[in-house]
Amino acid sequence: MVGRPIPPRSGTGTRPGICTCPKRFDAGFAPDPDPDPNAFPLAPIVPKEERRYVNMLYREQLAAGRTFDERLTLTDAEGLKRSMRVVCLSRPGFEGETAP
Repeated sequence: MVGRPIPPRSGTGTRPGICTCPKRFDAGFAPDPDPDPNAFPLAPIVPKEERRYVNMLYREQLAAGRTFDERLTLTDAEGLKRSMRVVCLSRPGFEGETAP
């Protein structure tokens, strides 16, 4: 597994989280982050045509206090699309906003 730090949102004082992915998704560099600070953390490797839906679903589930646990298509380091189970958890005190 590969883990990379997710920087805190500016002005929030929150500690960074860790995004852990299978090695096949590690291209040796961090992908360009989504410009939306509340976007799904793996949005850069979700196919463009699916990002809007995945971002909406991610925010909706976390705002409701549920664990994001979905099967998504992710693009690996070689550019191949792979169907993967993705789970994202939020910390206590989430209060409806996404956080690293």
